Amino acid sequence: MGLGKNIEVIIKFSDLGFDLTTENSENHREWTYLYSIRELKYGFVFYYSAYTATLFPKRCFDSKKDIDFFKDLVSNHLSSDKVSFKNYSN
Repeated sequence: MGLGKNIEVIIKFSDLGFDLTTENSENHREWTYLYSIRELKYGFVFYYSAYTATLFPKRCFDSKKDIDFFKDLVSNHLSSDKVSFKNYSN
């Protein structure tokens, strides 16, 4: 993989967890795999441990409805002490 190459990542969320698909790989992660999730103004940070995280920009979602669906899934599958959502007006 060279520097500057764009890689398409498809993420699908469901009650079973989330699937990450790229050109070269497919991975399924259950909700219990996440250490915590934090909302920032322009994205969500998925913490896999206290020291490992990935940022998913909100622009990756198709609509506010999709963001709300995602937040509901997270709230249903992670304990409230692992979730930090804010009410940002975008």
